Amino acid sequence: NIHCVLNNTVMEFLQGVRRLFTELIYGLGDHDLSPMSLGSSHSPKLSVLLDDLDKKLKTHALMLKKQYKTHFSQLAKIIEDNLLYAKSVKLMGNRRNAKFVDFFKILEDEIEAQLKEAAVISRGKEVSDQHILELCDQVVSLTEDRTKLHDDLKSRMNTVAPNLTALVGELVGARLISRGGGLLNLAEQPGSKIQILGTNGYTFRSLKYHAPLVGQAAPKLKGKFLRSLTSKIALAVRCDALGDGKDNTVRLKSLAKLEERLREIERNDLGRLSRSAKGKSEKDKSMGHGGLITHAKTCNSEAEDTSMELRIHLYGRRRCGAIIE
Repeated sequence: NIHCVLNNTVMEFLQGVRRLFTELIYGLGDHDLSPMSLGSSHSPKLSVLLDDLDKKLKTHALMLKKQYKTHFSQLAKIIEDNLLYAKSVKLMGNRRNAKFVDFFKILEDEIEAQLKEAAVISRGKEVSDQHILELCDQVVSLTEDRTKLHDDLKSRMNTVAPNLTALVGELVGARLISRGGGLLNLAEQPGSKIQILGTNGYTFRSLKYHAPLVGQAAPKLKGKFLRSLTSKIALAVRCDALGDGKDNTVRLKSLAKLEERLREIERNDLGRLSRSAKGKSEKDKSMGHGGLITHAKTCNSEAEDTSMELRIHLYGRRRCGAIIE
């Protein structure tokens, strides 16, 4: 005989409970609620969560390498990947155990041979195994969480904005949508406004260093190529926001035109360099500054000076001999 009630009063009460949840339950912090917030309706942006996970992962990986470096300093140069480094340290523990451990499941044969060879000659102080293993578990756990979150973001972006994702990737596309205030609001922005979103007034900073297509261009040509890219981004966002999302002809045509535009920019740059070099060489020849002409003049002047000194020396010797006689 329990009657369920759902009205504005109940919704306000539930909002207050969620807002004061960490104060109502003793020992519960905000960091404990971050995994729960991934599936809730008021969860933060996935791109923001990815950035937070990246920061935590880098911090824990740096702590692990810094503390284990005092015990086995050569390992950081042999294994640069954070996940493989943590798994290797967890599997090996003390460096003296390296020759008894098989790393074939996580490392290649060459890297495994280098690791075992370096473990024999390495000299370092002893460290706490328990603390090192805890750091390894945290790095592995954070890496797995980031992989799952990235897969979720990729799936959502391919569903919501497939054309935008094909041009700039899922992470940059999610950041553009977040900065623009949603997909519909971003569709209202022109290409000139999209290229400065999230850059604090610095043109091209966001797309210049994170968009995959821009990495194909030379450093001095990135600005020209980005102007073409942002115009295609504006077109792709409008198709994603106002279309049904099933037609992929827009992204295919945009990718083909962008590749053609990149080749055109590179050809124009090479033509400009060749014309400038040719014009400079012709100008030097017309002004008489060629290398051979200058060198020949220098050699002739030196020969004339040498012959003049020799004639003066011989003439002086003849005069001296005549005076003595």
